[in-house]
Amino acid sequence: MPDLLIVTPDRVAATNFERLAQKAGFRVKLTQEVGPALNWIMTKPFDVVVATEALGEASIEELASSLWGTSSYARFLVYSDSTLKEDQLSRKWAFDLLGVDFFSGDDLYEEVANVLTEVVKQKISKLAKFRILVVEDLEAPRDIICSFIEHLEHSLVRGVSSAKAALEILRTDPDYYTCLVTDINMPEMNGCELIEEIRRDSKVKHLPIIALTAYGSADVLLKALKAGVSGFLVKPPNREHMTRELSRAKRIFYHKEDPRLVKSHEIDEVRKILIEKGFLMIK
Repeated sequence: MPDLLIVTPDRVAATNFERLAQKAGFRVKLTQEVGPALNWIMTKPFDVVVATEALGEASIEELASSLWGTSSYARFLVYSDSTLKEDQLSRKWAFDLLGVDFFSGDDLYEEVANVLTEVVKQKISKLAKFRILVVEDLEAPRDIICSFIEHLEHSLVRGVSSAKAALEILRTDPDYYTCLVTDINMPEMNGCELIEEIRRDSKVKHLPIIALTAYGSADVLLKALKAGVSGFLVKPPNREHMTRELSRAKRIFYHKEDPRLVKSHEIDEVRKILIEKGFLMIK
């Protein structure tokens, strides 16, 4: 039986989520505060955590990191009672970049119920089937990245030196690899071009892709988002951030989610937010 943790001081919302979870077949734990929630997460693996946006971004990030440190397939759902407005979009994107699902508005409970049903249907615990292909043109960084990922309990990791080699491998056996980790700045075909090529290929377009770059600028992020990236990390990634992105990739692959971190029609809105925050210059 899957396990769910609800973190909210709102008793009405807690009761509604508890009913949904029990109906879907979950065991449920409830708490009002972050401290007890962290203790629960360290005590046992949860398949889903539902938390109120009112906890704040810092607490939600702390809970999510702890959750994925113990249960990398888990889903983290953040809810808001209010309808999503323009001034909330930046907070929504902050959650999206963390790999957290954000729900609000009139369809809140229906959408959460759909997620819970999907988790029950597609719960998977066979970590050995998660195969990672790393694309990095420089040998030393490639070996370091592969070794780093392997030490995060992913034994099936292979590194290749070019986007061309990666495409050949993926197209030869499109069902073998379940995640791609690629450098952005590579000769001949760069990482963004590789991502675009994969997204155009019907046999591998579902693949979650994590982009690595030494240049963590908003321009590079926007290009990767346009290409169809699933996650984005600045080199050298630390353990917490890499674990977060690999956890996101697992959820995308095993729950058959959209692998694009940002949908095509949302790119302009993200660009607007980056400009407003001062991360991107108007051209």
